[in-house]
Amino acid sequence: MKILYVTQFYPPEYVAGANRAGQLSEQFAGSNNSVIVLTTYPNYPAGRRLPGLGLSYARDEILGPTWRVHRFPVIERPTTGLLNRMLAYSSFYVGGVSWAVSHLRQLRRYKPDVVIATTGPFLVPWLGLFLARLGHSPLVVEFRDITYRQVKATGMSKQHQLVDRMLRWLELHPAWHARGVVCVTEGFAEVLSQDGIPRSRLKVIRNGAQASHTHGQVGPLDPVVLGYVGTLGVSQDLAVLLRAWARVERLTGRVRLIFVGDGACRSELINMAHDLGLSRIEFRSAVSRGQVGNIYEECTWCIVSLQNIKEFQETVPSKVYELLALGKPVVFVGPEGEASRIVSAAGGRCCYAKDPADIASFLVSEILGSDEEDLRLVASTESEYAAGRFTWDQLGHEYLNYLDEIVGLTS
Repeated sequence: MKILYVTQFYPPEYVAGANRAGQLSEQFAGSNNSVIVLTTYPNYPAGRRLPGLGLSYARDEILGPTWRVHRFPVIERPTTGLLNRMLAYSSFYVGGVSWAVSHLRQLRRYKPDVVIATTGPFLVPWLGLFLARLGHSPLVVEFRDITYRQVKATGMSKQHQLVDRMLRWLELHPAWHARGVVCVTEGFAEVLSQDGIPRSRLKVIRNGAQASHTHGQVGPLDPVVLGYVGTLGVSQDLAVLLRAWARVERLTGRVRLIFVGDGACRSELINMAHDLGLSRIEFRSAVSRGQVGNIYEECTWCIVSLQNIKEFQETVPSKVYELLALGKPVVFVGPEGEASRIVSAAGGRCCYAKDPADIASFLVSEILGSDEEDLRLVASTESEYAAGRFTWDQLGHEYLNYLDEIVGLTS
């Protein structure tokens, strides 16, 4: 099978979308399929191109005998504000169309059996729709996030109904015309069904993690170290966590908190920590995927945080799967929903409180008092739970079976 995979995020970026695209394209190519990935240069979320990638118009990478990556430039902007995001997203579409036109003969010769276009960035499926029609290929739209709901929930559209309706139409139109639609949670499938996509065309294929054989290692106990690794954005609502942490610091001195990552709220969070007088907190810049394991080893518990509103009940941050597979004790702070059900079933801890005082009480009573035996039990339970459900090998096989069905319907 010939697969054209269109994604705005791709390794070496260390973000959820890049990791999913990288893992799945590797699974596809490893099963003797031909895979071409169409993407841009890594620059998310800071809006700065990673060093060593040059300034050439396009860069071709050969990752295997049947696995190629084509990159083209975009307007690189940090993820601060709707305008910056719109510039980055729209330039990806324009750059992709320009690339396709300049490589038209190559695309027609390749003639993909299926085009996959993955969103977050809601104009990526429009590029996928253009390429699918250009090559007379079926389109599969993949929803890692439902952006119009996220924008509305976090207030980035300033509650303008016209903007909300426009974003919804822009995001859903390619999916309405796609042969198949993949989403990463059952909740997303339900929302998309209500948005007019037939359930028969919807397929849930979750995020995953590499199977780990190093679980069971307990992090430090004196002090207890809580770590957050990921995007420091609006959706994560980390300001509430900082206010809770201020109370924790007043109650006990045997704790540390580490934030690792970049994002729209990083500067605001650093300033807030200073204003609150927090002394046992450290902010570090984003690291490569290869360095993340070292960060996790420093932590006793790893935090997964989501804004505690109903619009995020269907969201499952991809780091949930990664941490469970590693057997790293997870504490989820956010809404009761799909993410919390997975963490609870795996043996992690969940806090549904919204008030910083209640979150602080939960952390002190349920997390900071854990002993070595508790932590080993949590680690073992989590990794065993993940091993049978969330490995990329399993998910890649499931995805390829679905693509076979899509291609079979068009032949």
